[in-house]
Amino acid sequence: MPMIFDSLQNEFRKNKQTANRFLISRKIDSSTLDKFGVGYCADGYKLAARLDTKYTLHEIETCGIFRKTQNGIFSPYHKKITIPIRDYDGTIISFAARATEKDQIPKYINGCNTEFYDKGENLFGLDLAIGQILHTKKVFIVEGYFDVIALHSIGILNVVAICSSSLTKAQANIFAMLGVKWVGIMLDMDKAGNKGSERAMNILNTFKIATKRIQMPFKDPGEWLEKVSKYNIAKEIEKYGS
Repeated sequence: MPMIFDSLQNEFRKNKQTANRFLISRKIDSSTLDKFGVGYCADGYKLAARLDTKYTLHEIETCGIFRKTQNGIFSPYHKKITIPIRDYDGTIISFAARATEKDQIPKYINGCNTEFYDKGENLFGLDLAIGQILHTKKVFIVEGYFDVIALHSIGILNVVAICSSSLTKAQANIFAMLGVKWVGIMLDMDKAGNKGSERAMNILNTFKIATKRIQMPFKDPGEWLEKVSKYNIAKEIEKYGS
């Protein structure tokens, strides 16, 4: 695994306070943000230059964080909150990002598939959830990175993100390998999320894993946390076992 991801994380964490100010206003505490290593890319135009004395051009171009342009190598993570994506053992294998301004496009960046990372074969947050999953044999699945972070901030630890609205067979197989007996589905409360929930139930059924679609009063766990007391949310989710 290339060390370039660790170097990128060091750069992003230098500006973590910018991310913290934005996310604390959304009821996510700083200790949770630190646990997930949330950072901020202050300058996507100069980021590659900060690395080029340590890494080859090939390493920089193939890590999935940069794009070649007419003006040089640029990172689309520019002026965005960054979230390290880790393997089950805590090794950083990619990054996701979120815009902080309304006019920033795209609003979200998922880690792109590389030789080190395949979105459909990984579960975001598994490194932090695995202990609780093994203990309870239960797991909650959500769509996005910040849904996981939001639930961790209220003490729900056995939660992972599938990073889309569609669970894959490879992800379901991870649950089976961990001995999971029950999956609480907390995908977005919209058409795509409902369709994805049905697909997830069908896939998990083939692994003989019980499922429950968790009905939320808001679109996703992140919005739920913004609008409602975290104690009320935790109490509601704990009914299902966490």
